[in-house]
Amino acid sequence: MPIGGTQDADFWFRYSVESEISRRIVGSVVASGAFRLLQFPTSTVRQPQMALTWYHRRGEIQGRVFLTHNSVRDGYSPTGLIQSSYRISPRVQFIGAVARGDRIFDIESLAGVRATAWVVRGTFHFDIAPQYAIEFGGGFAREKPQFEQQTIAISIRRSF
Repeated sequence: MPIGGTQDADFWFRYSVESEISRRIVGSVVASGAFRLLQFPTSTVRQPQMALTWYHRRGEIQGRVFLTHNSVRDGYSPTGLIQSSYRISPRVQFIGAVARGDRIFDIESLAGVRATAWVVRGTFHFDIAPQYAIEFGGGFAREKPQFEQQTIAISIRRSF
């Protein structure tokens, strides 16, 4: 159960609490339910989540739904996420995701303003030594009308 906090928060949340439970329902299919609470300076965000994950020999595929409620907005903002990891070979893995919903990036903004958003991202992970890997990734995101982003990332990872 992750718990976090930020002293004297202005833009970021003051504290957060999150919990998730999972249960295998049949074969290698797992159902999950989660809840996240974020306390911002001017509002409280509650986010129930439901997920279904299929684990297979080379990775996993997950579908997840987020129903975000901001205390200053009426109703819920739904978002859907599909993410997957696939081991191409013993040393190469691809990890990708696509999401679409309302207010993916700005869940704490003013009431009454819709912001349809989408995200696409992908990363290739290469094991280069027993404890080291290099990753090449990229993504695109947009939250109309305020936000647009393109990312490229190169990282070196060391496992302990």
